[in-house]
Amino acid sequence: MPDDDDILDAYERELDGADLIRPRRSSNRGFWMVAVTIGLGAIVLMVEIFANRPMVNSISRTENDLEAALRAAERIYTDGGSFTPADAEALGVADGARRYVAADQPADQPGTVSVYASGDTWAASSPTRSGTCFSIKQVTGQDTTYLVSDGDCTGTEALRADQTKW
Repeated sequence: MPDDDDILDAYERELDGADLIRPRRSSNRGFWMVAVTIGLGAIVLMVEIFANRPMVNSISRTENDLEAALRAAERIYTDGGSFTPADAEALGVADGARRYVAADQPADQPGTVSVYASGDTWAASSPTRSGTCFSIKQVTGQDTTYLVSDGDCTGTEALRADQTKW
């Protein structure tokens, strides 16, 4: 039976420097896979943002057209106490930056606003470049309501506006 010294000598011979197994250097392949995936995702995201920028500009223009038309209609309302005179003809005179058409005529392109005006209710619709119709409605004493829809872009359809924002 070996004693403690024999066991320690055998152990030291086993662990002699010539017999040591050197640890392998670990690979950082996983890091690079994750880093490249994140980088490619960021590039795709930037391309999508810049590719859709014209759509955002078109929507902003349509919203601006409708808000400007509403401001002009509210000035006419303030002067006469009714939205009835704030029709397409009167708004065309008051605001030369946009083209106004009657409530039953569709607004067929950006920059064209179809207007409904009667008593205490005023409504208007205008399309974006992609064809989506934005509408706005103001009823005396109530908050302004909005609608985004596909289909007829007329002042009459704008009367369906019932949302608190676009």
